[in-house]
Amino acid sequence: MTINAGHAIDALCYTVGDFKEISATIANQIKQAKVQETGEIIEKTTVDQILINGTLKSGATVSIHVQGGVPYRTGVSLEFFGTEGVIVLSNESTHAQLQWGDLKVEGMHLANRENSSSLAELTIPDHYRWVPDTIPGGPVFNVAQALEKFKKDIMEGTRRIPSFDDAVKLHILLDHIQKAADTGERLLL
Repeated sequence: MTINAGHAIDALCYTVGDFKEISATIANQIKQAKVQETGEIIEKTTVDQILINGTLKSGATVSIHVQGGVPYRTGVSLEFFGTEGVIVLSNESTHAQLQWGDLKVEGMHLANRENSSSLAELTIPDHYRWVPDTIPGGPVFNVAQALEKFKKDIMEGTRRIPSFDDAVKLHILLDHIQKAADTGERLLL
């Protein structure tokens, strides 16, 4: 809940804003797990299905499904459907998470949909890269980018990276999601 779902929910809220209301279903569908090092089968008590839907303060609706512990994975995607277009961030790696980088960015402007019904790959502008080109992609790149922002925050007295307060806010939201799942109620936040 706090790792895979927490990071995905954090990325979503950072991008589109805070929830106004939520409902949730949380379940443990896969009851056993295999220990990779020994092959031993053990009972699994962690949740592997997290479904959340709600409304943001902006009025936009949101649906999240985080699934874990399955033998076949299709990667990760974050899809935004707006009045003017669609943007999809995705990574098809079987170990992908949003914070690990190398995301494919695709989009479609709805005004142009008569010409094409498929997404086009989008190029991320160079001004979003803050580290030298010698830094490889993936987790190393993401950490280097965060450290560069942190350095600028210290030097310029700004706050561009998440703080402890942001972490507390996320964990309060995760507690609300758990409560919504436990009670079956839609919660106003």
